[in-house]
Amino acid sequence: MTRNLPGLIRELIGTRSFEQLAEDCNGQPSKHRLYSMVREPLKQFPSVESIQGLAQGLHVHPNTVIMACAESLGLADCEDKGPALVLPESARELTASQKSIVVSTVIEFAKANIRARQDDA
Repeated sequence: MTRNLPGLIRELIGTRSFEQLAEDCNGQPSKHRLYSMVREPLKQFPSVESIQGLAQGLHVHPNTVIMACAESLGLADCEDKGPALVLPESARELTASQKSIVVSTVIEFAKANIRARQDDA
């Protein structure tokens, strides 16, 4: 499975609306631009501010957003083995909100590990 920008946004927006995601992105991109990123073919790379905002709002590294944009533009073949976070089979019973909480928790653990490595350096 390949993860392009619309797929990345759909996968990680969780239960949030485009408006809520735009707020989490500090307004870059706007809710209208987010909607068009999902619904219309990408014609060029988003601005640096939009890439940084998407990374913040989706809780991923900016490289993840850049590679998803490159895939959307036909500039890269980003083979992906599945969702960003593979949950156990029993997780199918979780609600979308519960899954979103699990993803957020894993992201916080990852951030804590990054901070710990930076502190050790």
